[in-house]
Amino acid sequence: MKKLLFLVLLICLCFGVASCSPNDSSEPQLKIVSVNFNDKGEILVEFSNGAVQNAGRVTPDTSVNGLKLYALPNGTYAVARGNTKGLTTVEIPESHNARPVVAIIERGFTCMMDVEEVILPSSITTISRYAFSDAKGIKRLQMSDGVLYIGDSAFRNCPLIEEIVLPNTLKKIGSYAFSNCSSLTEITIPESVTEMREFAFEGCDSLKTATIRASIKKISYRVFFSCESLEKVTLPSTVTSIGQSAFSGCTSLKDINLPEGLLTIESSAFFGCAFSEITIPSQVTTIDSFAFSYCRNLKTVNLGNTKYIAESAFEKCLSLEEITIPRSVQTISKKAFSECENLVVIRFEKTQEVESWVDLFSKNNCGSSPTLVWGYTE
Repeated sequence: MKKLLFLVLLICLCFGVASCSPNDSSEPQLKIVSVNFNDKGEILVEFSNGAVQNAGRVTPDTSVNGLKLYALPNGTYAVARGNTKGLTTVEIPESHNARPVVAIIERGFTCMMDVEEVILPSSITTISRYAFSDAKGIKRLQMSDGVLYIGDSAFRNCPLIEEIVLPNTLKKIGSYAFSNCSSLTEITIPESVTEMREFAFEGCDSLKTATIRASIKKISYRVFFSCESLEKVTLPSTVTSIGQSAFSGCTSLKDINLPEGLLTIESSAFFGCAFSEITIPSQVTTIDSFAFSYCRNLKTVNLGNTKYIAESAFEKCLSLEEITIPRSVQTISKKAFSECENLVVIRFEKTQEVESWVDLFSKNNCGSSPTLVWGYTE
């Protein structure tokens, strides 16, 4: 009887080990983040836990028209451009040899001039760095739900793409991912996104609306820098920080909501924007340098509970005629309102004059004879 129990236990253990084997053909738990070649021509596979596997030299399968398919060690395929001569549409297969095609290789379709449309299946989870950068012929891109990662510069300098629908499975948008997509007119960031890195949409000259539904906390450095046609931005309630130069140079931006939970507005965040009024949320204590400078249409500012107004924060706001400095303000740096040539009424909720502030508003090119009102109450 003991021998029988021992045999049963041994069989169970064997099956248990087999089920955990790295050669198991079931879907791998770790997702591929990027696939690229090193300088020796070997394929490097980066996984979601940070591990990098060297797959060695892999001879591509070229049996699918216009494509090169590379077998990866985890039982999947990555794809790159093959001979696309004469093709205007490239459709990536969902599987090959009964294995899923999951990744676009780094620079896999870069500098592609002839193809106008690319169709990605739901099996694709990863679009690696520079995958479609400088693919100046692409006009249409169909991306199915399934994509998790869009790498750095993945679609950088694709000037003919007018519309991109980001999938509801997307988690990460890399830096420069869509920068200089100069025909892109609108973008919606889905709720699934947890990271949108710096420069992601920099220089998208035709972009008019950006709706961010993602539960992200920070709008990163220069993420919409110099989007000169951008008129409306919708931010989620989760945003606590507007990064440096995030919307700098968005000279058409008239409509943006600042969430009540916002904590920081970094330097040059809204440099040169076009809105006529702005209300600083109650939890923001510092308005950093140049944050709203050169907002030439800005007429109304509600400073909320601001404590510190940094140097040049509102410099050259030519439409600003009056402002109320709340009791919460402790420091106004030099040039905070420099060259606000039409600012003629400054109201202070503090009852006692602050000599340095009197000098600041009198000597820094505000209205020729600004009126200072102390102890102001509404």
